[in-house]
Amino acid sequence: SKMLRHVPNLASILHEKNHVRDHLLMALFNYKTNGSFLELGATDNPTLSGTYLLEHCLKWRGVCIESDPKKIANYEDFRTCRMINHSSIFESNLISTEIDYLNINSENPLPILKTINFTKYRISTISLFTTNNMHDSLLWRNGYSRLVRYGAFEQFVKKD
Repeated sequence: SKMLRHVPNLASILHEKNHVRDHLLMALFNYKTNGSFLELGATDNPTLSGTYLLEHCLKWRGVCIESDPKKIANYEDFRTCRMINHSSIFESNLISTEIDYLNINSENPLPILKTINFTKYRISTISLFTTNNMHDSLLWRNGYSRLVRYGAFEQFVKKD
């Protein structure tokens, strides 16, 4: 599409294994511009990032959290989002209570999900990369339903 032509290395990014997730997200949000995101377990590789295309194609803004200092150092080369090394983001005032998209790259997302006050934070969509289902009941209790499971990728949406 016209909107996607300006993204550097777009062809290689869309052919990576995560392109299914990226297309799903953009379509799920009806190609919404100026959305908000939070990415936990960010990466310094745009082809692996769950928010890179949202940021660069649709002008979304957000916060990326990564604990590896080497990845943080490389982040400024290709991202405009705010990058922090902060493990208790939901206990701070660094993010809005309205979040369109939460992406968690963690083998065990349950401890992270348990830190979220789902009454305070309104998160429309949550993506997880995991090989277990320990998080299912917590998300269901908080009004989410699974939209898709594709390998280790799972997408949950808030029921209105």
